Amino acid sequence: MLSRYPFLLIGTLLLTVIGLLSNPPVTGYGNVLPQTSITPVIPVIVSTANPDGAIYHIVQNGQTLEMISNSYGISISELRSLNGILEGASDIYIGQSLVIRTALPPTETPTLTPTIQPPTRTPRSTTPIITPTPLPSPTATPRPLIPEGIIIKRQGLGIILIAIGVAGLLAIFLNQLRSKNNDKISSHNEDTGTSQ
Repeated sequence: MLSRYPFLLIGTLLLTVIGLLSNPPVTGYGNVLPQTSITPVIPVIVSTANPDGAIYHIVQNGQTLEMISNSYGISISELRSLNGILEGASDIYIGQSLVIRTALPPTETPTLTPTIQPPTRTPRSTTPIITPTPLPSPTATPRPLIPEGIIIKRQGLGIILIAIGVAGLLAIFLNQLRSKNNDKISSHNEDTGTSQ
């Protein structure tokens, strides 16, 4: 049987593998994943500067000195020195206010000195050169391979393909049994001298 129809066996095996690969096992029930007890890490949201230029950051759950310093573009040692944290220590607490940048020193207000502007040349009139812009040519929108409104689910497709493969194998098996029975009946009839 296998020597006569090896392509059917290979096809059935491929369909089975495709069906298994397209439907990975999911833990939990349905589409609901099991609950975990991991507390989420809140990403560092960069604070804006105060009117005096100082920047403060309030530590959130799971944030580290490294995450905070990288987010603000300063070194960890600079962050430690601004906040009095010892070298090698990394203890910060949720809700703690960290200094990112101190207040900027006040800037002096410049005094205005009047300057006399030299006269400017009178511009000459030039007419602009208008170049035509090529318009895009219309192109046909490609039609989708699957008509709109038809939804194919991977699991259902996998089951259908497996069922087709199993039906093909069953048909081959029954055909082989029928031909063997016909061979036995014809050889029995030859031995006994009867015909059907």
